[in-house]
Amino acid sequence: MSTTSFSRTTAVLIAVALLVGVGLGVTAMTVFSDNSDVEATAGSPPASDSAASAASGATGLAAYDKDGDGTVYQGGMHPEVIQDEPGNCPICGMALTPTPVNGQAPEGTVQISPTTLQNIGVKTAPVRTESLARRVRTTGRFEVNERRTTAVAPKVGGWVDKLYVDYEGARVGTGQPLIELYSPELVATQEEYLSALRAAERLDDASSQRLVEAARRRLAYWDISDAQIERLKETREPMRTLTFYAPSAGTVTKKSITEGEKFSPGETLMQIANLSSLWLMADIYEQDLAWIDTGSKARVRLPYDPTAEVEAEVDYIYDEVDGQTRTVRARVSVPNPDRNLRPGMYAVVMIEGDETEPYPVVPQESIVDSGDRDIVILAEGNGRFRPVPVQTGRTADGKVQVVEGLRGNETVVTSAQFLIDSEARLQGALSAMTMPGHDHGSSDAMSNDREESRADHEPANHSASDHAEMSAEQMPSESHDMTGGQMTTRDTVDIRVTKSGFEPSMVHVKKGDQTVFRFIRQTESTCATNVQIPALDVKPTDLPMNEAVAIEVTPEKTGSFTFACGMDMIEGTVMVERASKG
Repeated sequence: MSTTSFSRTTAVLIAVALLVGVGLGVTAMTVFSDNSDVEATAGSPPASDSAASAASGATGLAAYDKDGDGTVYQGGMHPEVIQDEPGNCPICGMALTPTPVNGQAPEGTVQISPTTLQNIGVKTAPVRTESLARRVRTTGRFEVNERRTTAVAPKVGGWVDKLYVDYEGARVGTGQPLIELYSPELVATQEEYLSALRAAERLDDASSQRLVEAARRRLAYWDISDAQIERLKETREPMRTLTFYAPSAGTVTKKSITEGEKFSPGETLMQIANLSSLWLMADIYEQDLAWIDTGSKARVRLPYDPTAEVEAEVDYIYDEVDGQTRTVRARVSVPNPDRNLRPGMYAVVMIEGDETEPYPVVPQESIVDSGDRDIVILAEGNGRFRPVPVQTGRTADGKVQVVEGLRGNETVVTSAQFLIDSEARLQGALSAMTMPGHDHGSSDAMSNDREESRADHEPANHSASDHAEMSAEQMPSESHDMTGGQMTTRDTVDIRVTKSGFEPSMVHVKKGDQTVFRFIRQTESTCATNVQIPALDVKPTDLPMNEAVAIEVTPEKTGSFTFACGMDMIEGTVMVERASKG
């Protein structure tokens, strides 16, 4: 080989070696730079801001607040990831959550960024102090006024010789003949009266006169009229039958006798009802009873003419509740001079309730029923909200009295309360995780979780497929318990519910280890609103939005087991492996 050729070959080899060296150097710098960025984001403020943070004396979350707006963005699954601008967590890819820095939001207050407020559609309303009045609208049935009903019931027994009114519904006037009856007792009493009269005329003494008066009273007690007794006195002939007359004007609503039929003393033969005034029996629901009292004004809309209304008032409220309809009857007296209203008709009645004492009043939709108490969410301005427990009173026209918990000059949230409540719970959980020395079960375990989370993202970068399949040892929580002198392991596996399904979709656990699956649903666009693991005896369990739901299992056998939504449409796999020996 010539000297010239050797020189050229040597030069080429040196050039290739330099290029390879430069490439390795760039690669190493890139890997180091990438991991440095993750570590800087996860653990502490960026190095460029360290001097500024130290100069300002900012500590904790405030050290990350470069623009001074009082809000930083923190990872929900990895709270050690903090930055000043919106973005996604570099570890799990979740959107960072806006979080107030220390000292910005008073305890019990949640602060939400203007962008989030606009996205969730928060609406507010002022709290006013005023009286409430309610109009109760219900239906009722017309019934006969019992106070204007009369019974025809002779006080002697006998037989009906003749019926002057022989059908129900007949209208009669006062003194109109109803029944002509034959009674042996009446005939005998007439004979006694006539005998006393003859004796009194013959003897003309006080004793005989007393006998006449006694016989006359006996006839009167049996509802024989004075005119009939005077006729008997004049004719001196006992009448075989006597006529009974209508005691009042009205309508015969009941007839229970026919001609020739025998009846007993006191038996009701007819009922006469005066229909010039009727009772409207209105059905009042239990929750409306507080608004109604005796004397409450009522307006009755008549069934035969919906444009006509009659003014009336409640004159009685019954004491019993109907067990089937859960209503109480309220009686309204309604005049019926033209007899256009008839018993059995239905009508609509509107009863005016009395005004209440002034109390703070809020819109009904602002009340959040948590099951054991009611709360409202106060809007305190600048994106701050605070839940307040309240005691509610009466409700009318979409407004609710607040008898305890508000002063009357606040502003309450009327929409998106549940989203604000979820945000408050999430921020409360994140704050608890970032508070030094705060213990939620095991501070050591939490510290280990963070170290393990960092270790998972050291120079060996994980690909998307690595995130779709994680083992329990890689998840951010592991604790150890002593049971019966033996060490048992408790692993925590975080599983997110996203639009794509369960992430990770496959998890690995050890046989015999206590494992906590912590499910967090982060989207409404999914049918996985609950989860079940039938092979591990886990029944369908609800997954509220943005709330961690822990499900503890201890697999007793190895194998592949499916976890799925309640409809078995979205699935994941639990791989139970044999525990390692030693």
